[in-house]
Amino acid sequence: SGENVIIERNHFRNYSFGVMIKLGNVSQKGIRNTTIRNNLFENIGTDKVQFNADIFVNGAGRPETHGKITKLDIFNNTHSSKSLAGLMIIGLKRVDTLVGLKYINNIVTNIRSHGYVTLDGNAGHIDSFVIRNNMSFNNARGNEISYENGAAPPAHYTHFNSIKKDPKLNKDFRLNAGSPAI
Repeated sequence: SGENVIIERNHFRNYSFGVMIKLGNVSQKGIRNTTIRNNLFENIGTDKVQFNADIFVNGAGRPETHGKITKLDIFNNTHSSKSLAGLMIIGLKRVDTLVGLKYINNIVTNIRSHGYVTLDGNAGHIDSFVIRNNMSFNNARGNEISYENGAAPPAHYTHFNSIKKDPKLNKDFRLNAGSPAI
């Protein structure tokens, strides 16, 4: 469990996961007020790991535990990786809850097999999910959000103003002049 956590200004490179949040064994308080912002995810994921993602939310754990995330803000990150997803939410149990998830102003490139945002087999309750102003390019699944293994859009779900164009990143992952992300 944890609250008021900020993960910012990091360069995650050559890992199976950049950030992992696992709900399965959290206390009744759960995870509250978490912000992941202004990070660079480079070369995350390997072909040998079945599940990997730049930001991975995993609900797996003891069935008697009720995992809960409240207010998870993910914004202004750059993903240039070969992982399965920029953001993947997987394995929520029916008793798990995610409320107040925002994925805003992120640049996601080179995702290798799932959508830039992927919901996989989510049986738990996801409510108030906003995806806005992201740029996706050269990702699998046509730069779209992916719903795998029976997952469906969450309750109170909003997705708008996403751009599917080359962000024109330079070798240091900064925006070149003329980038549509500016």
